[in-house]
Amino acid sequence: MAGEVKALCAERGFLYDSIRDWYDGYIFENKPGEDLHMYNSNSVVSAILDNQLMSYWPRTESFEDLKQYIRLNSDGLHDVLTKLLCGDTYQIQEEIFFEDDTTQRYLNKILKQLVNLGYLAYDRGKSSVYIPNLEIKREFIEVISGMGDDPLSMLVSLSLEILDTTLNKDGEKLANLIAKFHEDLCPHKDVQ
Repeated sequence: MAGEVKALCAERGFLYDSIRDWYDGYIFENKPGEDLHMYNSNSVVSAILDNQLMSYWPRTESFEDLKQYIRLNSDGLHDVLTKLLCGDTYQIQEEIFFEDDTTQRYLNKILKQLVNLGYLAYDRGKSSVYIPNLEIKREFIEVISGMGDDPLSMLVSLSLEILDTTLNKDGEKLANLIAKFHEDLCPHKDVQ
């Protein structure tokens, strides 16, 4: 498909490198030593017709559901995605794509679903996932940057931190967190 995208860019006077950075990144081994690049064709056509590089990614209900897991940092998902946003990869076992869901670790289940939805790409040679392009990176940035804005997310995040601190037996930090909880989430109201 890369040849078709190059031709379309040349025909419409669009910079191919920009289109590649925004909408490429799904790479499959076609033949040994020869990779097949897969683009999001809807996004490529929309960007060229609108003459604007931006996310044209369709919002799916499945991803909307996954946003809650990201926000709650379920099994470290938020932490992994933050690393991926910085250009890192995250190594997983290839078997997760073939195992019965009941035998997989929770984080790997979510990563597998993100690969299946196209939000992550899988590098079979390195057994790792990565964010394939700028379009998808924008989607994750929007989700992660919106974290903590609502009181429930703040409460859950602080509660998890209090739990971890309690389990680590750090009394001083625990006292500070409880004070923060009372200040931020349960402000005192003067009673007259």
